[in-house]
This record gives sequence, structure tokens and C-alpha cells, in this order.
Amino acid sequence: MEAASKGVKDLLKAISAESPAVALLTYSRQLQDDHVEDIDLFIFGIRAFFCLPQAADLRKDAEAVEFVRSEWIKQNDDTYNDWLASTDDTSHSLKWEKWTFQAKNMILEEFLSG
Repeated sequence: MEAASKGVKDLLKAISAESPAVALLTYSRQLQDDHVEDIDLFIFGIRAFFCLPQAADLRKDAEAVEFVRSEWIKQNDDTYNDWLASTDDTSHSLKWEKWTFQAKNMILEEFLSG
């Protein structure tokens, strides 16, 4: 519980110092790295981000939303290209990237349309 409390405080501090778009990108990448293969926790974390009052600013900023989407596409492509360049014949990293990519985009769309 202490770790969760610290995480919430860190997130609130970051979103106050950064634009919501930058905070979302940083937060979502950290969630991906910290909770590999725990898609339920990842989805919960992304949904929690959009409950913050500051996240509402994204609804008014189409350019910021497009920036977030393009960065997520780039991250997804980078993971795929890194996998292609490696000698890793498993697809674990690709599956995780695809799951999180789809989850982030779905949750963002729900947020924007809600």
C-alpha cells in the first residue's frame, strides 16, 4: 500500500509539473516497464490516470492527443524493429507491446468520447 501511495504522489507531482500529454506518455511507459505481463494492473493504471482532474485538459487539446497517439505508435514500431534486429525468437515483448498499445488507445478513445 505504501508503494501505491508513493506512486500516486509521484504521478500527481509529475502531472502538475508537465503537460498532461507528457505526463501520460511518461506514466504509461513506466507502467509498461514496471508491470510487464500484468495487463489487468496496466489497464487499471491507465484508467486511473484519466480520473485525475488535470487529465481533462487533454479533451480540449487535439494537438496534444495527436502527439500522444504518434508517440505510442512510434514506441510500438520501435519495439517491433528492436525485436526484428535481435536474435530473440520468442514473441513475449511483441505481445506485451501490442496488448498495451491496444489498451492505451482504447482507453484514450473512451476518455475522449466520454
